[in-house]
Amino acid sequence: MKLQIASTCFGPQERSCRRQLEAAAEAGFQGVVPLPGDQIEWSEKGLSEGRTGAAGVPAAAWDTLLPADAPALARAPASLKAELWRQGCAQIPAVLQRLQACSTVTLVLDAGPLEEAAAERRGARVLGRLRDGSAEAASEAMEPLATAHQERERQWESLARFLHSLHQAAPGLNLALYTPEGPAAVLDPAGLSQLRGEAGLDWLGYWHDCGRAEARAHLGLEEAGVWLDSFAAVTCGASLQDWAEGRDLLLPGEGQVDFRLVGEYLPHSALRVLAVAPFYPREAWREAGLALASQGIS
Repeated sequence: MKLQIASTCFGPQERSCRRQLEAAAEAGFQGVVPLPGDQIEWSEKGLSEGRTGAAGVPAAAWDTLLPADAPALARAPASLKAELWRQGCAQIPAVLQRLQACSTVTLVLDAGPLEEAAAERRGARVLGRLRDGSAEAASEAMEPLATAHQERERQWESLARFLHSLHQAAPGLNLALYTPEGPAAVLDPAGLSQLRGEAGLDWLGYWHDCGRAEARAHLGLEEAGVWLDSFAAVTCGASLQDWAEGRDLLLPGEGQVDFRLVGEYLPHSALRVLAVAPFYPREAWREAGLALASQGIS
């Protein structure tokens, strides 16, 4: 099995990098990938295991590599707050050191929500309604977009400067932006295109989250296939979770995601990462791998 497994699958009960790697190897996965929002403890032994063990850490999210007592730094890359942005830049050497210790070659960044308070509140309300299964979620989804266009473009500029700093510090590292969550996110397809084009970051990659893309389609923001159609050639990896009626992190086959379509778009080199809720038993991981293989993803 060529699949990786996300730290998401372990939940808060098992945060140890070392033990996640051991469990991944036992279950037949090639490695562990801490995705945006995951919680993982990077012990020195865990780092050593990540470098030399049967399972490795081929990619990791920016926020999982930051000090646990500084959650605001997760938003630093796209922030318009000068001090927060500078604090994020100051973390770059430590983040790169940790990635090097794990022989990790891909850094994944979630640009996060807009900093404009009203837009962020409206976006959070829409996501809450979506998770509750409310039919009103889609009708409200465009409100944050209508009032925050200039704010979004300014945050793209901050993000471009941050990514440029990262690339200068580690030109051999793959950098990939994560599928955004909801209507009040900084990133959208136009933003990623602008970053790769007008901003001159033609080396910038994309990381596809099947669940987030499906949720955005449900809200009427763009079809899930738009991301893959536009950025397939630069897709570094995919978080393989199913989604249905506001519920995410479902096993493949339990929701609406067209995994066969995803498989057709994914480059051979892209990491394939199973990302399901931690309440599923570990026996279900192997079944999920077989389900994905039947859809052309392995």
